[in-house]
Amino acid sequence: MKAVVAFFLSFWTWLRNLFEQPYRFEFNEGYFPSRLHRRRIYILTEDGEPWEARMVCPCGCGDELDLSLLPDDHPTWTFSTDRQGRASLRPSVWRHVGCRSHFFVTHGSVRWV
Repeated sequence: MKAVVAFFLSFWTWLRNLFEQPYRFEFNEGYFPSRLHRRRIYILTEDGEPWEARMVCPCGCGDELDLSLLPDDHPTWTFSTDRQGRASLRPSVWRHVGCRSHFFVTHGSVRWV
């Protein structure tokens, strides 16, 4: 039964990604906005240098995810955009608490693992 539910959740997310706007980056100097929007990855900078990313979990649980962009931290992530401005994050985001989601953000879409 769990496999069937997981399949339909993945299928629904895939279908929704076809019609929704892609994930994009928003850069913020020194602070994050008080309300985060879905399908946006916020990059916190200090003196122009990125050091943290924040996003709303794409599974729908509503949790905010904080991701370190500092190369000396562990774990750490890198971000990039393609020519259309769509966001990508590497490596995958794997939550070990809460909803336990595991996903990549690639060319503006969530790819579930």
